[in-house]
Amino acid sequence: MIPAWIEKKRWWLEDIGAPFLITRLVLLFIGWFSQAIPPTATMPTRGWQFSPHRLLDIWGRWDTGWYISIIQDGYGAVVNQYGQSSTAFFPAYPYLVKLIHHLLVPPGLRTTGTILFVGLLVSNAAFLGALTLLHSLIRSRWSDRATARTAALFLCVFPTSFVLSAFYTEALYLFLSVAAFYCAEKGRWGWAGAAGGLLAVTRAQGVLIVIPLAISYWQKRRRPGWSALYWR
Repeated sequence: MIPAWIEKKRWWLEDIGAPFLITRLVLLFIGWFSQAIPPTATMPTRGWQFSPHRLLDIWGRWDTGWYISIIQDGYGAVVNQYGQSSTAFFPAYPYLVKLIHHLLVPPGLRTTGTILFVGLLVSNAAFLGALTLLHSLIRSRWSDRATARTAALFLCVFPTSFVLSAFYTEALYLFLSVAAFYCAEKGRWGWAGAAGGLLAVTRAQGVLIVIPLAISYWQKRRRPGWSALYWR
């Protein structure tokens, strides 16, 4: 039974699973050995630290602190010494992580480290989902597995793709973007709108998804219709 399942999903394992796993292992290797780089005068300390486990903590930097503060304490109007506050960050990602964290982790075991761990699960699952939908979207439009495989590979090896596995919104944003286009390609306008709506509360620029979705709708329908406004 297992060999039959593997054979059925071989395309996913080869085109998506393998490049994802290999590139993430390479990034873990780089992150682990980066501790050998000596500190500089301008950056004498590590800054944020969310977990005592280095292989987890390397994925939490910079804005991770803001998202974790939203998860733990909610939004607040108080600004720090740099004039910054949590209100600059959109809610979809931190509240999704918070929901899953509360579902998976018992109250007595919840720490900043467990929040980081769950957030990394969310980010990497979203990245895998984005790769899968992108692969399917390309194959459905051009019937070319080689192009779909290359697109997934390039997305994995792109130099800044490490943020797609970190405690950031980028992976969720990418997943929702591709999901909106995939659903539009299939004519599932309700789902496309839902993905676009979630995209708008993930990052500020997500609201711009309405432009390509409107163009796609017009190209397929050539006339306005009620299906552009309601769930279907």
